[in-house]
Amino acid sequence: LIFRVVYFFFFFYNFTPDSYEYIAINGFSWLQGSIDRYRLPVYPMIIDICKIISGEHFAFLVCSVQLLASLLSIVVLYLTIKRITDKKWICLFITFLYGTLNATTGWDKTLLTESLSLSLTVFIVFGIVSFVKTKTYKYAALTTICLLIGCFLRAIFVIYTGFFFGFLVLITILPTRKTDTITPKQRRVNAKCSVTAVIPIVLVFVYAFMFNAQYGGFTIS
Repeated sequence: LIFRVVYFFFFFYNFTPDSYEYIAINGFSWLQGSIDRYRLPVYPMIIDICKIISGEHFAFLVCSVQLLASLLSIVVLYLTIKRITDKKWICLFITFLYGTLNATTGWDKTLLTESLSLSLTVFIVFGIVSFVKTKTYKYAALTTICLLIGCFLRAIFVIYTGFFFGFLVLITILPTRKTDTITPKQRRVNAKCSVTAVIPIVLVFVYAFMFNAQYGGFTIS
C-alpha cells in the first residue's frame, strides 16, 4: 500500500490522458439514447463527474479514484487468496507481487480503463471464490454488480459475465462432485443467483440493440 502511494505521488508526477476520446465525449449522452461509437459509458461518466467536482484538475481526481480502488483491490486480493490457502507466506507473496508490479501500478496514473478494470477483476475473483466457498447469495450478487459495471467499462467483461452465468446455471443443475447432492435450499439459492446474473446480460443486449439502431452494427465495442 505504501509503495503504491509513494509511486503515485512522487515518481513521474504526470496524470496522462492516454485517449482524449474519453475526455471529449459526453459520458451521460446514453441516457438520452445517444451512444458513442467507440467508447462505453462508465469511464466517460466518471471523468465528467470529476470535471463537475474539480474542474480543470479532474485528471488528478480521476487518478485518485483509480488509486483508491487499486489500494482496496490489494486488500481484497489478499482476502481472496486466504480463502484458497492457509499458508500465509503464499498470500503475502502473491499480494506483494500484485501490489508492487509496475505493470499494474503504472495504470493508476493514466486516464484509461485499465486501472479500474484490474481492480474490478480482483473484486470479481473475490466474489466468485467466496461464493464457491460459502454458497451464499450475497457474494454472487456482489460479483454480478461488479460484472455489470465492468460490462460498460470495458467490453471484455461481457465474456466474464457469460461465463459466470453459465457457471451458476450448471451448478444449479449438477452437483460439483459425484459424491455431492444439492439440497433444495441450495438449489433455490443457485437459481436466485442465476436470475440475478442474467441482468447484466439483458442490459448488454439492450445496449447492443441500441447501438445497432444507431450505427447498423450489433456490437457494444
